[in-house]
Amino acid sequence: MKKLLSILLCAALLFGLLPTVAWAEEPATVADFTGDTNGAAALALLNNAKTGTEESAWNSANKTLTLKGVDFNGAVILPDGATIELAEGTTNKISGAKGYPEIEVAAHDAGDSDTNSCGIFALGSLTIQGNGGLEVTAPDDSVMSFGIYASDVTIEGGTVKATGGTAEYGSCGICAAGDYDEVEDIIYGGNVTISGGTVESKGGTATGEASASYGISAYNYVTIEGGTVNATGSTAGDESYGIYAYYGVAISGGTVTATGGEAHTSIGIDTGNVTISGSAGVTAEGGKAAGEESYSCGIYADDATIQGGTVTATGGEAFTSKGIVADNVNISGEATNVTAAGGAAEYFSFGIYSYVSTTISGGHVTARTLAESTEVPAALNMEPTLPAAYWWRTSDSGDFAQYPDVAYTWNKTDTYVEIADSEAVISYPITVESAANGSVTADRDTAAMGDTVTLTVTPAQGYKLEALTVTDAAGKTISVKELGSGKYSFPMPASPVTVKAVFAKAPQPVTNPFVDVKPGTFYYNAVLWAVNNGITRGTTATTFSPDEPCTRAQTVTFLWRAAGCPAPSGSQTPFTDVVPGSFYEKAVQWAVETGITKGTSATTFSPDMTCNRAQIVTFLWRYQGKPAAGSTNPFTDVAANAYYTNAVLWAVENDITRGTTATTFSPDEPCTRAQNVTFLYRCMGN
Repeated sequence: MKKLLSILLCAALLFGLLPTVAWAEEPATVADFTGDTNGAAALALLNNAKTGTEESAWNSANKTLTLKGVDFNGAVILPDGATIELAEGTTNKISGAKGYPEIEVAAHDAGDSDTNSCGIFALGSLTIQGNGGLEVTAPDDSVMSFGIYASDVTIEGGTVKATGGTAEYGSCGICAAGDYDEVEDIIYGGNVTISGGTVESKGGTATGEASASYGISAYNYVTIEGGTVNATGSTAGDESYGIYAYYGVAISGGTVTATGGEAHTSIGIDTGNVTISGSAGVTAEGGKAAGEESYSCGIYADDATIQGGTVTATGGEAFTSKGIVADNVNISGEATNVTAAGGAAEYFSFGIYSYVSTTISGGHVTARTLAESTEVPAALNMEPTLPAAYWWRTSDSGDFAQYPDVAYTWNKTDTYVEIADSEAVISYPITVESAANGSVTADRDTAAMGDTVTLTVTPAQGYKLEALTVTDAAGKTISVKELGSGKYSFPMPASPVTVKAVFAKAPQPVTNPFVDVKPGTFYYNAVLWAVNNGITRGTTATTFSPDEPCTRAQTVTFLWRAAGCPAPSGSQTPFTDVVPGSFYEKAVQWAVETGITKGTSATTFSPDMTCNRAQIVTFLWRYQGKPAAGSTNPFTDVAANAYYTNAVLWAVENDITRGTTATTFSPDEPCTRAQNVTFLYRCMGN
């Protein structure tokens, strides 16, 4: 297919076909912000055409033109790297001017009519942003006409409408032609990037026999990441394209409609490589194509890769009409939905036409020919490569048959082929991993995408469900809904899933067996916590003896039990007074090994000695790894160089103890059983 005019309009201005750009004598209807340092004269022209009370502004330092409502009957010329900021709530109209730029066309002898028109012309890159509106229209009756022309065009927001005027040779709504370096013979740029806003770009009517009309054209790439884009080519003598990019079109978001107008060749999207992904919605339509061997196509590319979104590509009435044409067509993605249709044609009409391969590994694909009578009508020109799990049918009303499990004779003259993975019952396995202290069962072993799977969770006695997760084959977490009574459900994805459950010990009802532990005392919750967690059992079945002093043996044993009764690495202690087999033997071994205590001498631990308040907070501080504490010491009886000073300051800072008075800690006083379990509770249990 010819691309001479495509290259000419989007880049050959700088490619050698159009080698010279000369500025005409400046008419009064051109606001040229490149002519002086502050742009005062150009800005005055715009503000003379203001539609409201606010005036537009030009910042020459950052090359930003802020439009606040103008209706300017002329062209705007901007420097390289310029930004147009559209003030919120404003509508701005640029009607364009002829003679800007005045271009010498080496490959086209236009004679006295060699003039061009433009609405906005940037000497380099141009960015449009903001929340206002911009309407740019190029005048009619030119050789070539551009609504917006720059080396690179970026649109980040606002409502932008760009229209090329009627032209003899070519017309384009938005054109990014790159920047030509004559010395290096290299073109830089030539990209149109749209990330937000609403963009309507339309080429005007091109009247010449070898003329072209484009909605959007770019020498390099067109990238659309968001927003709403409507790109339309108008009637032309030779070519009319909605979106044209010499190297590639990438659409990853937003809603895009690309429509070719009536011409000998009419295409919705024409490019080197097209990639459509994400949640993009794309409609590409070729218009009516007339003349000998005329051609209409929805998407035409070297390689077409569709891996997400919803895509509709349709050819119009022509000698040959096709939905999608590429060397290689690759369609994948679970949620991808593609419809490709060839229109009414005298000769060929294909839904998807591949020169090398058609590979479908995901999604729902419909290919068809809309032609009632052509010499060669077909949904696909070659048999596609499909995974075994796919199903297809060859008529709107026919049943799906699994391919290749069900025999199917390939016939390229089929007028309808629908390929799907979501309309047939394809089951994926459900794996429930075993879990300690409970069980999970699923109501089925396999399920199809979209099915609701119900799980029944049964914790072991004394345990509760801590976490329940369902993940697909890629590790993505599937949302789980609680139904009550131990039932949960989740929607089955198009993937195997794994179910995992974690059970934790359930809190047990706590009763107070002790007559000497009264509600409201500072140690009430601590004593119940200690008893409930097996840290102590009291002095008898009905007494806790809260005011009795704790021995050193009892203190390290309480701490050891609160830590989970870790096994000591050794089998002996260095202490001669630690009785083998006693209740505190392992606790003392563990405490010595972890540096919590060193005993009262090298060979004695003094297990029956009363533990004082300084010792208990020191044991806790060492157990926590000797964390840093504040430097303020409120206690007169805690010396700065005492072994327990840092432990006391840390305990006070963390609300483990507040001392016996505001200024005393009483480090040598016996630590009572009530104080002991309370310190533990505040440090480890609460």
